[in-house]
Amino acid sequence: MAPAQAFENRLCGGNSLQLQLSQLGPNPNAIGAKLELKVPAGSQYRDVHVVSGHISSDAPRVHFSFARDLSPTELIIHWPDGTQSTVAAPAPNQILEVTR
Repeated sequence: MAPAQAFENRLCGGNSLQLQLSQLGPNPNAIGAKLELKVPAGSQYRDVHVVSGHISSDAPRVHFSFARDLSPTELIIHWPDGTQSTVAAPAPNQILEVTR
């Protein structure tokens, strides 16, 4: 068995956007929401989930990263109940809190 290793990605120096979703009711962290972030180079997709493997979990905050010279043009949120919200041109390098 090999010893544990840690790796650091030193190639990325771009922008990011973190999303913290909230809503009323029995699912306050909007687990199951689907997100689409559009940037000029294309779209990225993320799901809000907290289970990542056997006996492990993730924070409900969602992270997008993209090149330094790009800015998001649109964020589309598909909430777990089927409704949709849109955020036009969210600013990069922030934690954006969106409440339904």
